[in-house]
Amino acid sequence: MNFDVRKAEQSPSERGRVAEFLEERSTARVARLGELVDAREQQALIAEEQGRLVGVLTYLLDRDSCEVLTLHVVDRWRGIGFALLRDVEWVARDAECRTSAPRAERRADTARPCFGYIE
Repeated sequence: MNFDVRKAEQSPSERGRVAEFLEERSTARVARLGELVDAREQQALIAEEQGRLVGVLTYLLDRDSCEVLTLHVVDRWRGIGFALLRDVEWVARDAECRTSAPRAERRADTARPCFGYIE
């Protein structure tokens, strides 16, 4: 594992990097519960390798729940997505969320067993 995962900063330059990453993958705006949500405006975790973005996970934090909105990685099968999901679980625990759920349509079935509590 040659990448680092951290919370994205709220600076304009960091938000711009995340926005560009999402736009390149056509997920700047995504459908959620019948409405469009701007993923660029949500909190995010990023994975970096030598200063290059290799993964972004955006999430929604509510009073008692944490929901993954988007998850994209540059290279599959390197553990980047798993590391992002693991770290968002820590975000949920720190926020004292009662439920946590990856909402991604693809491969959500493989992510669910990783967590101790799912809605």
